[in-house]
Amino acid sequence: MENQFLLHQSQIKGLLMMRKLARYIVFTMMEMAHGIGVVLRIKEQILLQGVRFQMI
Repeated sequence: MENQFLLHQSQIKGLLMMRKLARYIVFTMMEMAHGIGVVLRIKEQILLQGVRFQMI
């Protein structure tokens, strides 16, 4: 009976860890997506500047 209880507790701990990990992964993905968006915007600006310079 004691063993069953310990097993149950470790399962709950595992689930909590999984949830924490999932939240961390989602947060990281969002941060990365934001970072990529910023980089693309900067690249776009540089390209636009380059086109403008060529037109002059």
